[in-house]
Amino acid sequence: MRKFGLAAVGAVLALATGLSAPAYAVTCTGTTQTVQSGDIIQGGFLLGTGNCVAAADKIFGDFSVNGSITGQGTSQFTFQMLQGNVTVTFLGSVAPGTTGGLVYDVAVDPALANGFQIVGLQKDMTLSATVANSFADLTGTVTLGDLSTVDFACTRTVNPSGGSCPVTHLFTPQNQINVSQNVTPDANTTVTAITDTVLQASTVPEPASLALLGSALAGLGLFYRRRQRSL
Repeated sequence: MRKFGLAAVGAVLALATGLSAPAYAVTCTGTTQTVQSGDIIQGGFLLGTGNCVAAADKIFGDFSVNGSITGQGTSQFTFQMLQGNVTVTFLGSVAPGTTGGLVYDVAVDPALANGFQIVGLQKDMTLSATVANSFADLTGTVTLGDLSTVDFACTRTVNPSGGSCPVTHLFTPQNQINVSQNVTPDANTTVTAITDTVLQASTVPEPASLALLGSALAGLGLFYRRRQRSL
């Protein structure tokens, strides 16, 4: 019976706190630069081996580029609070009729997160064109900590402005994600920025869950007392 009681406690704890996610594991073997909201980081730093950026309670790192993105642009990190969403605007250009790719990891710093985890990603981009109905396509994949994937795609148009961007994808709470994306403007369009917003929410147990935990533990205590009396 004692084994059953311990198993029941474990089940209640799992219900109250949720499944644990992988620990933060962005590779930061180089320099980690802590930024304030609005700070701009040079592309050359982001692409440095093992370099990372600490923005609010998140760590960004493992940046790489491919195709027509040269990596010589800049990136701006903005956020409103320590445990909150972080927007990264990758400022640069992808030439008309070409494709450029960007890959990076972002993880929650458990020492600062206070129970918050990553729950989604919003994607958008900025275009420049003088020809009517010019457009660019954005496609990519988010790889979650459990190695499952979420695909995303959207199109933005200019003259007039429209399209399906921004696009938002939500997923189960994660401590770390990998983002891989490609942008392809048409022959009349230049992509001037890619904007990613990392969305997060608290996974700290709600009062109702804590009350359930307390009731369950109290019930288990009563169960043990009755068992002791019957022995």
